[in-house]
Amino acid sequence: MGEGDSHENGFVIESDTLPIINDEDRSERQIVNGTTVHPEEMPVRKKWAALGAVLALSSSLVFTFYGLLIKQFKLDFVDTLFVRSVTQTTLALIFVKIKGKNLLLKFPEDTTCREKTKRYMILIGASILTGMNIMCSFLGVLYLDLGDAMTIIYTGPIFTMIFSFLFLRIRQGLWKISFAGLLMVGVILVIRPPFLFPQHAVHLHIQENNQTFLAETFSIGNENIHWIGVAICFTSSCIGSLIAVSIRYLTDVSHVDSGTVMFWGGLMSILSAFVCLSFDERSQIFILQNIDSTTIGKLFALASLGISANWMGTGSYQLLDPTICAVLRAQEVIFAYVAQAIILHVIPYYLSFVGASFVVLSAICIPLEKYVRPRLPERLRLIC
Repeated sequence: MGEGDSHENGFVIESDTLPIINDEDRSERQIVNGTTVHPEEMPVRKKWAALGAVLALSSSLVFTFYGLLIKQFKLDFVDTLFVRSVTQTTLALIFVKIKGKNLLLKFPEDTTCREKTKRYMILIGASILTGMNIMCSFLGVLYLDLGDAMTIIYTGPIFTMIFSFLFLRIRQGLWKISFAGLLMVGVILVIRPPFLFPQHAVHLHIQENNQTFLAETFSIGNENIHWIGVAICFTSSCIGSLIAVSIRYLTDVSHVDSGTVMFWGGLMSILSAFVCLSFDERSQIFILQNIDSTTIGKLFALASLGISANWMGTGSYQLLDPTICAVLRAQEVIFAYVAQAIILHVIPYYLSFVGASFVVLSAICIPLEKYVRPRLPERLRLIC
């Protein structure tokens, strides 16, 4: 299994672009998404690539707006997870049926029962993790400043590298390891743990409603809620990477459709919402049962934005080279800090700017390895 690119939002789309010189006619062709593209077809391909770039940037902007609304709407996380999951399951079911795809995995005739069970367990496990990831992202944005939360969530490449090595046996070279180290330095500057930065007080900008559940239920103070938010964001990053590796495996062995993944993710997320009810006492849908039309509108608005951003991100990886797409998607961290300063009127600490710059630089450079590595001397290529 070769080395490829992964998308931390839960979908993995392979797309290598390699120039090939034909010795017979000396005409240059390109392989895009595994398909030979002749020169006369390139203008059409470029148009689709431009659309992919627009989708990648739009996905980042929509995700940023989604985070802003999470802070402004003051909604319960179980209600948000439930409505989004139901909406996602319904839309994915319609999408899969329109495409004529199957909701179940496809297997060759010689596939053993044990292998089928293994793949379904991976699919169901990744789908359950999808619900947990949505919940963790939601809570992380609630308990932290928007820019800091998005920066921590963007530590996904580190976990993806680890899981890819452990489960897919993909070798990680010096290039990725070096920028992963830079990424960790950036995250440390953003979160500023007290044992490394004792002179800097934690700058908390937690909205009053966002701390109510934890503060009242477990008597947790503001500073502790901040560090719980940091832990939740790291958990979201880790879960997202594990989902990406799982779907990468299913894509390689079963050619699973993205719509099918969305359906199973939504279905299992509904079950996750019911499980979360055991420690959520503020659900307006299930516990308080005092939901009004305004709240319903807000819940569906959040669900629509989250699903739309996810679909745009997936579509961009299908239309555009994943390396370029990853570079464009990394701008989400910048958008988050800009929105935090302009709309939420929370000016980030200067070390957060420095740390976020390291994170964005790493997120851009890690996927560029496949362009840089072939141009290195052979000795360096072996270790990079």
